Amino acid sequence: MASNEWVLSLDADERVTDELKDSIKKILDNRTETDGFKVARRNYFLGKWITGAHWYPDHQLRFFRKEKASMTEVLVHEGFEVDGKTEIIRGDIIHYSYRSLDEAYRKINHYSSLAAKQRADKKVSALDIILHPIAAFLTDYFSRKAYKDGVHGLLVAIMHAMTNLMTYTKIWEIQNVKSKGKL
Repeated sequence: MASNEWVLSLDADERVTDELKDSIKKILDNRTETDGFKVARRNYFLGKWITGAHWYPDHQLRFFRKEKASMTEVLVHEGFEVDGKTEIIRGDIIHYSYRSLDEAYRKINHYSSLAAKQRADKKVSALDIILHPIAAFLTDYFSRKAYKDGVHGLLVAIMHAMTNLMTYTKIWEIQNVKSKGKL
């Protein structure tokens, strides 16, 4: 429903840095063959900028020509796709993702329900319920270096493991309890 050629998509908990604002102005002032730009997203957890766990630069397609873009068809973390050339733009989006643990737990519950609904056709075993959360924690904490962010990074890795645990148990519930009318 945007009325201009270019769209900048932001969530309510996101802000634009001055560097990004200047980069966007340069694009608007000059012609470009590029149809979409990915922006680095600087994610904050409990007030701390998280650089590990693939939380930065976390490039997101957020600035694009309206007529070249479409929304992705997913329930969790929907985004945009561009039919054309994309590049990375200078500057960041500041994302205040979780301001409290209570907010984080509520979002994890919500997102895991959506993810389970979207993936309900995936067969889940007891081994999946055990191994996927452990793998998520180990990958984030060690391979993706969440440990660099101290206790905040540890909590991010734990939250990712919790999200996996809740998603897989909810898929299991859909397949084994709700589908059999046991609720």
